[in-house]
Amino acid sequence: MAVNGCTSQNVSWAELWDQTEAVAGHTQRGVDFLERIGTFAKERAMIEEEYAAKLRALAKKSLGRKKEDEEAAKNFTYVRSFANLLRELELLAGQHEVVGERIRKEVIPYVNTRVGVHRAQRKQCLADLQAIHANLTGAMEQLFKAQKHYGKTFKEAEAASLKYAKADKNMEISRLDLDKAKNNAQMRCNLNDEAKQAYAHALHDANDTQNAHYSQHLPDALARMRAIDLERINDTKVAMELCLATEVEVRPIIGE
Repeated sequence: MAVNGCTSQNVSWAELWDQTEAVAGHTQRGVDFLERIGTFAKERAMIEEEYAAKLRALAKKSLGRKKEDEEAAKNFTYVRSFANLLRELELLAGQHEVVGERIRKEVIPYVNTRVGVHRAQRKQCLADLQAIHANLTGAMEQLFKAQKHYGKTFKEAEAASLKYAKADKNMEISRLDLDKAKNNAQMRCNLNDEAKQAYAHALHDANDTQNAHYSQHLPDALARMRAIDLERINDTKVAMELCLATEVEVRPIIGE
């Protein structure tokens, strides 16, 4: 497999954890190629059938009047040879019909079925990748949000504590204002403690999520992608073998 200039000889799927878009593109091209074989098979079958029909029409057109040709064939070898040539042409048309029919019955249904399966499997794998990336992104966003909130409450608690310390040294401040400053400082400190705990919890969750993402979820998803890609490669091989098999059996007959 070639991804960003790297080949399967020196890059394993396990090393593609940061190239999921490239992997998605590679698997898409693989399915597209299999589908291209199906398109080729459809057009090939159509050409074989059209060619067979034209050969039959030509043979029929060239055959002439049956009674006259039969009589002439008894007397002239060139008439008899031409009649034999036309019969061979009809047989040849029949073989091309066989090729077209086998392609329609064996190749096209197989390719269409496998393309549908691979598109569905690939879609599910991409959905799984998107889900695990969203889970990691959500955990990191929650961490940054908790960190930001903790920083904000820390500054507010620090400011409130400084304000209370300053008020406590002010001999002219009223008892009511001093109590207000004290209560505000205590409240801000409590909020900061809660934010600190929330930040610690978010950090723990983010670390666990990140570890599970890179050690388990992402490798598992890439392994599934690799498995269906290998299956697609095998199906492509089978499709091409079927294309060849449709004419291998009739090739000796056509060659005659």
